Amino acid sequence: MKPALILPSTAGGIAVNIRQTAKAALEQYAQTGLFFRKGLSVVRMVSDQKLGAKFVPVTSAYMQTQLFEMFNIAEWRGRGNSAQLRDSIEIKDITLKGILGSDLVETLILPVQVISRVQYLVLEGAELVLLKQGYNPQRGGIYVTGSEPPEEVPTEKAAAAISAIFSDYDFATPSDRSRCIAGVLCTAMRLAGVFERMPFLVYEADLSQTGKTKMWATTIAMNGQRCGTVTQKKGGVGSLDEQIMEKLVDGCPAVLFDNMKGRLDSPFFEACMASEGGSLSARIAGVRGMEVDPGLTQFGLTSNGVELTTDAANRAMMIRIRKRRSGYAFRQWTNAKGKPVDLRQHVEAHTRFYTGCVHSIVLDWWKNGAQQEACSEHDFAESVGALDYMVQRYFGLPSLMDGHRATLDRSTKPGMSWLRGVALKAAKDWIVTDWKATKLAESCARDGVAIPGAEGKDADTAAQKIGSLMAEAFGSQDMINVDGVEVIRKQESDSKGRWNKTYTFKRVQA
Repeated sequence: MKPALILPSTAGGIAVNIRQTAKAALEQYAQTGLFFRKGLSVVRMVSDQKLGAKFVPVTSAYMQTQLFEMFNIAEWRGRGNSAQLRDSIEIKDITLKGILGSDLVETLILPVQVISRVQYLVLEGAELVLLKQGYNPQRGGIYVTGSEPPEEVPTEKAAAAISAIFSDYDFATPSDRSRCIAGVLCTAMRLAGVFERMPFLVYEADLSQTGKTKMWATTIAMNGQRCGTVTQKKGGVGSLDEQIMEKLVDGCPAVLFDNMKGRLDSPFFEACMASEGGSLSARIAGVRGMEVDPGLTQFGLTSNGVELTTDAANRAMMIRIRKRRSGYAFRQWTNAKGKPVDLRQHVEAHTRFYTGCVHSIVLDWWKNGAQQEACSEHDFAESVGALDYMVQRYFGLPSLMDGHRATLDRSTKPGMSWLRGVALKAAKDWIVTDWKATKLAESCARDGVAIPGAEGKDADTAAQKIGSLMAEAFGSQDMINVDGVEVIRKQESDSKGRWNKTYTFKRVQA
C-alpha cells in the first residue's frame, strides 16, 4: 500500500506546513535509489541510448506525476480530524516548487556528479580504491552501473596491449605517439582525482577522415566510458557554453568538442579548466542553476586546425596525426563470431580487459612512489610530469614534451593556425614556388580554404589579409617549419622601393 502524502493545509485548525510535506516526499525519493542532487537541485537517473544512463533535472511537472505514483495524496478537509484522500487533486505549483527548493534536499538526497559504466579507480586518502556498483560517495558522488570489476593484467602485458591499439596511426612525431598514450592514462588519473589539474586532450589531423575522433573515442573506451559531444553552432539556441553545461548536468565522465574550426571561445570551458576541485554553476533551459564539478570529467577536442586562447593552450596536450596513404593495410579486428568490427567496437567488447590494462599501469606507478619527470614547459607541471614519467618508464617512448611547447604556441596565433592549413593543403595539392599573396588568395578561394577576416571580401582584400597573416606568422624570420612543411618567404624591393613578398612551400621532415 502506498504511503500518504499530506499537502500543506490549515483546514480544521490542523496545520501542515510545506516543510513537513517536503520531508515526506524527499525521504521517499531517497529510498528509490534513482534520485540524487547536484548542489541543491534534484536530478533523476534515466536510460540514454548513447551514454547508457544520464541525469536529468526533476521539474515541477515531472514531480506532479511522480508523487501520485508514489503516494496517496491527501489533505485536511472541513472540520474532521483526519485527512481525506483525493486521488484527482492537482498539487499546486507553489507546493511542488517548495518541495524541490526545500533546504531538506541537502540533508535527505545524496549528492552525485557523474555516472560511470565501469568500476574505476578513485583516490581515497592515500590509496587508489576501486568503486563498487551503485552509489559511491567519493568525489561528490559517483554512480556506477557496471557490475563486473576490471580484469587484473600484468604491467608489461598491459603496456603492450595499450600500445598495440594505436599502432596503425601515423603520428607527426614520436612525441605525439607519447602524448597519445599519455592521453589514455591522463583520463584514468583525471577520473581518479590523483591531481587537481589535468590537461585536456587536443587531437589535430592534417586532413579530414584521418581518425582523430576515433582515437578520442578509443581513448575513452579504454577507460570503460562513453562521451558526450558538443559542436559549434551558427545561430539559434544551444551555445557552446550551454552544451557543456548540459553534458556536466547529464553526468558525462568525458566531453568532446567535435571537429572544431577557427577559434575556441568558451568562457565556461576556460572556467572548467581553471577550476581546482571546485564546483561551477551550470544553467540549462527551463531549469534553475545547479552546481557541477568539472574535475570529474575528461575534456577532449578534435580539429584539423583550431585556434586556442593562451589560457586554453597552456592547459592542453596536443596529439597530431597524419592521414595514411591510400592502400595502407590497417589491422583487421574481429568480434567473437569472427565478424569485422572497428577499433572502438573491439575495445568496447573487451572493456574489462582494457580498463584493467590502464589500471595496471596507474596502480603500479602509484605503488612505486608516483614519480614525475621535471616539467617546466606546461602549466600543469605535476600531472604532465607524472604522465611523462609513465610513458617513458612503462612504454619506452620519448618524452611527451619534446616540441610540445612550440606546437601549443602555434595554436594560439591566428596567422600560424591559418598557415598550417594552407601549408598542408599546398604540400598535398599545390606546387607553390614563389607565389605572391594574390595567387595564394586565388587558390584558397578556389579550394575552399577560409581566410580569417576575409570572408565575403574581394580578391584584393583577401590578398591583403594573407599578407597580414603571413607577417604575424613569420615575424622577423624568413623560413618556418609548420608540421613538416617548410615555408620560405622572399622579400625584394622593386625600382620604386616597394617590397614584394613571395612564398614557397616544401614538404620536409617535421
